[in-house]
Amino acid sequence: MSYTYNPYRYTKSYAYNDNIFQMDPTVPAPVPTEHEDSGKTLAQIYGMSFDEALAVVTEEKWAQVRKYRDAELQASDWTSGDDVPQSIKDVWAPYREALRNITDQEDPDNLVWPTKP
Repeated sequence: MSYTYNPYRYTKSYAYNDNIFQMDPTVPAPVPTEHEDSGKTLAQIYGMSFDEALAVVTEEKWAQVRKYRDAELQASDWTSGDDVPQSIKDVWAPYREALRNITDQEDPDNLVWPTKP
């Protein structure tokens, strides 16, 4: 059984140069049809190349992964306490290690999350 990562759990912020926006720069911008930028993506509006836009999106995906990972680590911090029996630590330690190493995987869209004990 794999652990399900919810990419919509956190607010997303995409950054490019000094611009921060709350939507994927590769989708059409929500502007009125009469606006000069109607039908354009934020990438086009801000002059990003396709590769730059993809890098912005990928970086935000990794940021979301790290936020989720950090929350899961924090929720399981109790398993590392001095008063926790070693038998519990032994069960949780591999899970926590796998969470810490989640960013070693190559694709944020196809992560294999560890199973929570």
